[in-house]
Amino acid sequence: MKKINTFSILVIGMMMLAITACDDYWWDCLKGNGVIVSQEREFSHFSGIVSEGDFDVIIVIDSVYKAFVVADENLLPYIKTGIRNDNLVLNNSTRRCLRTSDNHPVQIFVHTPAVHFISLEGSGVIYCEDLIYVDQVRVELTGSGKIDLRDVDALELDALITGSGEIELWGVCEEGDLDIPGSGKIKAFHMEQDYCSANISGSGDMYVFVYDLLDANISGSGNIFYKGNPHLNIRISGSGSVINSNK
Repeated sequence: MKKINTFSILVIGMMMLAITACDDYWWDCLKGNGVIVSQEREFSHFSGIVSEGDFDVIIVIDSVYKAFVVADENLLPYIKTGIRNDNLVLNNSTRRCLRTSDNHPVQIFVHTPAVHFISLEGSGVIYCEDLIYVDQVRVELTGSGKIDLRDVDALELDALITGSGEIELWGVCEEGDLDIPGSGKIKAFHMEQDYCSANISGSGDMYVFVYDLLDANISGSGNIFYKGNPHLNIRISGSGSVINSNK
């Protein structure tokens, strides 16, 4: 009879627990009842948006401060929207995932005249195709989600990824400050920057378009791909590279 390695049993047991935990999350979702409604929620003011749930958030540049939650009516009580530190915070009040009757994430349309701070925590999506015209905007992503901003016009743009997700940026800015301490990606070939400070201390990659000066600092294993013809100030203490993508 073959002996069973104790370590192998332990590893298999841990894997089974992990799989069970994932199954519990995805299979123990709160399902919609099939009656989809749009609930309007009004606010006096906010300057930032923070999504803490697995939501599809669509930013609409408007003259009002409102959120329209589109979901099955039995899910609405679990979708919380409130103001914290001048940010509109969106979260799920239950530990269970929320799925509409057609098995899609809950949609939240956020209407605001301007937005200066956008943060996503988790696996959701934040999307905006309207023009975000501000002096300064900061974008933060923690987790495996995606932030996709299709038209930004700013003097200063800051972007940070600490997870495995993706930030995609389109538009123009005078100064960009982009940081990846995680394994995610910042795709900014369509974000025209005069000056860009690009910092990678993790394994993620960055794609930038710069006119005047690219200040690149890599202490991790990620790469910085650039377009344009900027002056280069490069500091590398890790295994990553700065790569010309004009060809």
